[in-house]
Amino acid sequence: MEFGTSGGIDPGYLAIQVAVRLPVIAVLVTGVVLLMLRRTAVTGRGGGLALSGLVVLLAAVAVGIVWSAYLPVFVDGSASANQVGLVSALVGGLTTVLDAVGLGLLLAGLLVLVRQLAAARGTGR
Repeated sequence: MEFGTSGGIDPGYLAIQVAVRLPVIAVLVTGVVLLMLRRTAVTGRGGGLALSGLVVLLAAVAVGIVWSAYLPVFVDGSASANQVGLVSALVGGLTTVLDAVGLGLLLAGLLVLVRQLAAARGTGR
Protein backbone atom coordinates (compact mmCIF):
# COMPACT_ATOMS: atom_id res chain seq x y z
CA MET A 1 0.00 0.00 0.00
CA GLU A 2 1.75 3.14 -1.20
CA PHE A 3 0.33 6.43 -0.09
CA GLY A 4 0.67 9.97 -1.34
CA THR A 5 3.84 10.98 -3.07
CA SER A 6 2.93 14.61 -3.68
CA GLY A 7 4.88 15.92 -0.71
CA GLY A 8 4.28 16.68 2.91
CA ILE A 9 1.62 18.37 4.92
CA ASP A 10 0.63 21.89 3.97
CA PRO A 11 1.34 24.03 7.08
CA GLY A 12 -1.67 26.23 6.33
CA TYR A 13 -3.96 23.22 6.24
CA LEU A 14 -2.46 21.90 9.46
CA ALA A 15 -3.08 25.29 11.11
CA ILE A 16 -6.73 25.11 10.01
CA GLN A 17 -7.07 21.64 11.53
CA VAL A 18 -5.64 22.86 14.84
CA ALA A 19 -7.82 26.00 14.77
CA VAL A 20 -10.97 23.97 14.22
CA ARG A 21 -10.19 21.82 17.26
CA LEU A 22 -8.87 24.68 19.39
CA PRO A 23 -11.94 24.94 21.65
CA VAL A 24 -11.64 21.27 22.63
CA ILE A 25 -7.88 21.55 23.05
CA ALA A 26 -8.34 24.64 25.24
CA VAL A 27 -10.87 22.90 27.50
CA LEU A 28 -8.73 19.77 27.88
CA VAL A 29 -5.51 21.70 28.53
CA THR A 30 -7.35 23.91 31.03
CA GLY A 31 -8.57 20.77 32.80
CA VAL A 32 -5.04 19.38 32.98
CA VAL A 33 -3.68 22.68 34.29
CA LEU A 34 -6.43 22.98 36.92
CA LEU A 35 -5.85 19.43 38.11
CA MET A 36 -2.12 20.04 38.31
CA LEU A 37 -2.63 23.30 40.23
CA ARG A 38 -4.94 21.55 42.69
CA ARG A 39 -2.64 18.55 43.15
CA THR A 40 -2.75 18.82 46.91
CA ALA A 41 -6.56 18.85 47.00
CA VAL A 42 -7.06 16.35 44.17
CA THR A 43 -4.86 13.51 45.30
CA GLY A 44 -4.93 9.78 44.98
CA ARG A 45 -6.70 7.61 42.52
CA GLY A 46 -9.46 10.07 41.60
CA GLY A 47 -7.09 12.81 40.50
CA GLY A 48 -4.91 10.32 38.64
CA LEU A 49 -7.87 8.86 36.78
CA ALA A 50 -9.20 12.28 35.84
CA LEU A 51 -5.79 13.48 34.66
CA SER A 52 -5.27 10.28 32.66
CA GLY A 53 -8.67 10.74 31.03
CA LEU A 54 -7.84 14.28 29.95
CA VAL A 55 -4.49 13.17 28.52
CA VAL A 56 -6.14 10.33 26.56
CA LEU A 57 -8.72 12.77 25.20
CA LEU A 58 -5.90 15.10 24.13
CA ALA A 59 -4.26 12.15 22.37
CA ALA A 60 -7.51 11.47 20.51
CA VAL A 61 -7.61 15.09 19.35
CA ALA A 62 -3.96 14.85 18.23
CA VAL A 63 -4.65 11.68 16.23
CA GLY A 64 -7.59 13.40 14.56
CA ILE A 65 -5.50 16.44 13.68
CA VAL A 66 -2.67 14.35 12.25
CA TRP A 67 -5.02 12.24 10.16
CA SER A 68 -6.94 15.27 8.88
CA ALA A 69 -3.67 16.97 7.97
CA TYR A 70 -2.36 13.89 6.12
CA LEU A 71 -5.62 13.09 4.33
CA PRO A 72 -4.99 15.45 1.36
CA VAL A 73 -1.53 13.92 0.92
CA PHE A 74 -3.08 10.44 0.69
CA VAL A 75 -5.85 11.55 -1.63
CA ASP A 76 -3.45 13.39 -3.96
CA GLY A 77 -1.08 10.43 -4.04
CA SER A 78 -1.44 6.97 -5.43
CA ALA A 79 -3.82 5.66 -2.78
CA SER A 80 -7.07 4.23 -4.04
CA ALA A 81 -10.42 5.27 -2.65
CA ASN A 82 -10.64 1.89 -0.91
CA GLN A 83 -7.26 2.39 0.76
CA VAL A 84 -8.15 5.89 1.93
CA GLY A 85 -11.50 4.59 3.18
CA LEU A 86 -9.84 1.73 5.07
CA VAL A 87 -7.27 3.99 6.74
CA SER A 88 -10.01 6.52 7.56
CA ALA A 89 -12.09 3.79 9.18
CA LEU A 90 -9.10 2.55 11.20
CA VAL A 91 -8.21 6.06 12.38
CA GLY A 92 -11.88 6.73 13.16
CA GLY A 93 -12.04 3.53 15.17
CA LEU A 94 -8.89 4.46 17.06
CA THR A 95 -10.15 7.94 17.92
CA THR A 96 -13.50 6.49 18.99
CA VAL A 97 -11.77 4.05 21.34
CA LEU A 98 -9.53 6.83 22.69
CA ASP A 99 -12.57 9.07 23.25
CA ALA A 100 -14.43 6.31 25.08
CA VAL A 101 -11.43 5.41 27.26
CA GLY A 102 -10.67 9.06 28.00
CA LEU A 103 -14.26 9.85 28.97
CA GLY A 104 -14.46 6.67 31.05
CA LEU A 105 -11.30 7.57 32.96
CA LEU A 106 -12.49 11.13 33.48
CA LEU A 107 -15.88 9.98 34.79
CA ALA A 108 -14.28 7.33 37.00
CA GLY A 109 -11.98 9.99 38.46
CA LEU A 110 -14.91 12.27 39.11
CA LEU A 111 -16.84 9.52 40.86
CA VAL A 112 -13.86 8.65 43.05
CA LEU A 113 -13.35 12.33 43.93
CA VAL A 114 -17.05 12.76 44.80
CA ARG A 115 -16.87 9.68 47.02
CA GLN A 116 -13.73 10.99 48.72
CA LEU A 117 -15.36 14.38 49.29
CA ALA A 118 -18.49 12.75 50.73
CA ALA A 119 -16.37 10.59 53.05
CA ALA A 120 -14.41 13.64 54.19
CA ARG A 121 -17.65 15.45 54.99
CA GLY A 122 -18.95 12.42 56.85
CA THR A 123 -21.97 11.75 54.64
CA GLY A 124 -20.64 8.36 53.56
CA ARG A 125 -22.19 8.47 50.08
